[in-house]
Amino acid sequence: MRFLRQKAMDKIIFFYHIEKCGGTTFHHLMRYNYPTYFSLSPNYSSKSDLTGGVITKKEIRRLFRILPFTKGVGGHTLRPSIDYQSVIGKDIFRLTFLREPVSRFLSHLNYLGLHLYKDKDFDKYMERKKYENFMTKRLAGKEDVEVAKRILIDNFDFVGFTEMFDESLLILLKLHGKDNFSPFYEKRNVLNRNKDYRRKGNMSEEFLQRIKDKNDLDIQLYKFAVENIYERLVSDYGPAFTHDVKQFQKAKEDHRFNYFRAKAAFFNRALYYSFEKLLHM
Repeated sequence: MRFLRQKAMDKIIFFYHIEKCGGTTFHHLMRYNYPTYFSLSPNYSSKSDLTGGVITKKEIRRLFRILPFTKGVGGHTLRPSIDYQSVIGKDIFRLTFLREPVSRFLSHLNYLGLHLYKDKDFDKYMERKKYENFMTKRLAGKEDVEVAKRILIDNFDFVGFTEMFDESLLILLKLHGKDNFSPFYEKRNVLNRNKDYRRKGNMSEEFLQRIKDKNDLDIQLYKFAVENIYERLVSDYGPAFTHDVKQFQKAKEDHRFNYFRAKAAFFNRALYYSFEKLLHM
C-alpha cells in the first residue's frame, strides 16, 4: 500500500471527501495547516448536485493554472477513478476518511432533514436508494464492494477513520513529518446538538436492522478497511502509538486555532472562490 511508504509533505494533497465522514472538520484543519489548500464547492463541477457532482480533469487543470501555488484540494466532487495527477504535472497525495456505516447513514439523514431541506422527514430520505451504501458507490462509482476495496488499497496514499479521528491524525502527522503538519483541530459542523437529531440510542433494533440491511456493502467495506488498513497503520506506527494518542488528546483539550493564521486561511479561501467563473470558462 503506497501510503505506508511515502511522505506527503512535498506532494499536492487531494482529499476525497465522502459525505458525513468528518470532512468539514478536516477541511478546516487542512486550511489552517496550508492556507492555499482549497475546499471545492459543489459549484466547481460540471454536474453539480448533492451526490452526483464530479469535477473533471479539465476543471482541475484550469484551477491549477489559475492558482499554481495551490497546496491541495478537497471536496465531494473528486473521484478516485479520475487521473487528476496527469493534468497538473505534479505528484499528488490521495486521502479519504471512512465512517462506521450506520452512524454515517443516520448523520446523512439528519443532515438532509434538519439542515438541507428542513422538513424533518427522515423516513423519506431513508427510502431513497442513492443514500444507501454511499461510501461504496462514492469510491467504486457503483454498488460493487470488491471494486471499492481495491480502490482503497491501490488508489489512496492514506485512509483515515472518523471513529478513530485523533488516531488517524497522529498517523498522518507521522507521514507528513512533525515540522510540516499540526494535528490540532476544532470540531466543525456539529449538527447533533439539534433537539430533533435522530440518534442510535433512541431507535428500535428493528429500525437499526433496516439501516444495516440498506448499507450491507458499506458494512463489508468498513470492516475490510479497519482490518486491512487501520490495524496495519497502527502496527507500522510502533509501540508508542497508544501513549502518543493519550498525550495528543490531553494536549488538544484547550486548543484553539491561532486567530491571525485562521483569518489568513479564511482570506485565501475567499480569494479562491472569487475565481469560480474562471473555472467554468
